Amino acid sequence: MADQLSASDREEFRELFNSIDSDGGGAIDLDELGEMMELLGRPMSREKLQKMMSEVDTDGGGSIDFEEFCQLVVNQSANEVKLTPLEDAKRAFKMFDTDGSGTIDASELGNALRAMGQKVSDEEVKEMLAQADDDGTGIGSTH
Repeated sequence: MADQLSASDREEFRELFNSIDSDGGGAIDLDELGEMMELLGRPMSREKLQKMMSEVDTDGGGSIDFEEFCQLVVNQSANEVKLTPLEDAKRAFKMFDTDGSGTIDASELGNALRAMGQKVSDEEVKEMLAQADDDGTGIGSTH
């Protein structure tokens, strides 16, 4: 399945892979995989992460390279429960709102965008936030 990805998908997966491979070693270890799942709003136990990794770690090295990562993403997408647009939006909001305050500030937005492989400056993040935040209290504020 992963070998049938489009060039565009492979490029997106490469950006995501590189952003997760925090030590630049060319492979994602269990801790890095756990951080990725947490950022995606799907924290998992170490045992579940190990099971997920073992399903694609074809060489048994205890980490996954880019090709194995592509297979992991394809597998996870196939197993993903389909959410309504509202549920999907709520999940995304929670992923960005890391402090649980009910709002997304510039720091949270910037961190989330960078974790997804976007190369944005603090100034660009502030501009994005200004466009969506009409009262200056953060995105999602009920004030």
